Amino acid sequence: MYRDTTKAQQLVPVPTNNMAISFNIVNTAELTGEQFSSIVKNFNAVFEKKLQAADLQRLYLHTSLGYSFHSLMEDGDNVAGYFSSIPFTYSCFGEEKIFCYVGGLFIMPEYRKDPLALFKLYAAAKKHLAGQGVSLLMAVPNNNAYPYFKHALKWKEVDSLSYHALPVRYGHVSKSSKLLNWLSVPAVYTLLAVQNILSSLANSREKQANIFLLRNEPLAEKQRYSDEHIKIRAAGYSAFYKMENEDGILTSYLIDFYNKEGLRDSRSLYKAVNHIVKKEKPDLVLFIGPLRVKQMILFKVPQKKEPRALHFCAEILDKEHIGEEAYKAGAWNFGLYNFDVR
Repeated sequence: MYRDTTKAQQLVPVPTNNMAISFNIVNTAELTGEQFSSIVKNFNAVFEKKLQAADLQRLYLHTSLGYSFHSLMEDGDNVAGYFSSIPFTYSCFGEEKIFCYVGGLFIMPEYRKDPLALFKLYAAAKKHLAGQGVSLLMAVPNNNAYPYFKHALKWKEVDSLSYHALPVRYGHVSKSSKLLNWLSVPAVYTLLAVQNILSSLANSREKQANIFLLRNEPLAEKQRYSDEHIKIRAAGYSAFYKMENEDGILTSYLIDFYNKEGLRDSRSLYKAVNHIVKKEKPDLVLFIGPLRVKQMILFKVPQKKEPRALHFCAEILDKEHIGEEAYKAGAWNFGLYNFDVR
């Protein structure tokens, strides 16, 4: 199932007196070639990735503003600490607002001695972003960063994102007898057949939340999906998913699905899962986030069985126009579609 693939890093150890270190925030167009190269190199080193510059440019440029914001901790030409703030247009209680997703956070190991390094990165960004009209900041920090976000930066945890799963080959998923696959696979096809009938007779539509990301296609699609994502464009529905091998479990992450009106419903969910099961033959289908349609093919994973908690956190910057209700989980439609992990 879903793994925390970010390399563990301790964000809090030891002050440095290196006066060459500076803290700055710039937008994507203002990044120099040297800064961007350093970001890519150090990002890959910390997270043990092999991202190319083009991968990050896709994320940073295909946004509501045409650029993103970058908080830099620099030691000469070396970007020793960093995070990005990527702007998106959200509907917030009926009004369009610019929210930023905070991600890509790293501090190089040799610079983690300063206990205020992350705070300095964030303080510069927060003031600047508020001045640029950003109303709210969002993040799903990894397990190491989460306590710092909550206790030091004083962010609020909006929700612990739920997992919904369809174990197609239960023997593989449970790492037990493969004989169980002979039972689970026919059971899954039976469930799909029943869901097909039920969604044809009574198509359950998702009730729109008070806060949700405006799709703004095709811009959002260019930003969210790489060549590794699979896109279904069919009569009456669209869906997006990605295949991953998670510790030997062939996992299909269903990222989004919707009907021709751009709304999620039980019919488009059935079609998406049916396509994935028959074409990809996965061991497991996963959907992360609220699933507010009546259906019987994806089962909510008990919290104690979740591979790790996904802490959706936020901080309101525009407190004059956005109230405390934005910190309530029920106000949001926020899931894997909203943040680029799979």
